[in-house]
Amino acid sequence: MGKTYVVEPLRTARGIIVPDAAISVRFARSGGPGGQHVNTASSKVHLSIDLASCEMPEAIRSRLERSFGDHLTVTCEESRSQWRNRQLAQARAMAALDAAAAPATRRVATKPKRSATRKRLEEKARRSETKRLRQVRIDD
Repeated sequence: MGKTYVVEPLRTARGIIVPDAAISVRFARSGGPGGQHVNTASSKVHLSIDLASCEMPEAIRSRLERSFGDHLTVTCEESRSQWRNRQLAQARAMAALDAAAAPATRRVATKPKRSATRKRLEEKARRSETKRLRQVRIDD
């Protein structure tokens, strides 16, 4: 496996502060075809965030623990560049933290409008009539 490095602290749009001590990055060789470059470069990135070390309100912390547990791990091997894969992994991790930290929106129950109900029933009656006319009748 590759070496373990620590990166600079990150801050999400929802105000979650991820200190550099909570982030660990490992590099490995990417799989798949690629010739000489893929056989010599460790460009695959495994970014792991220890959520217990992050600064955030308790409500957000409980939502993140329900979603990810103790650690959030992101893997990226899209690019040939290790630097680019690290940037993509960080962006994905921050997006995942923000998405999981968002409070669930409550659904507001609505009723269809009268005109929509009327149109649906008229179309249903037309379709029923069309199918009734297609039936083959055998007279005795």
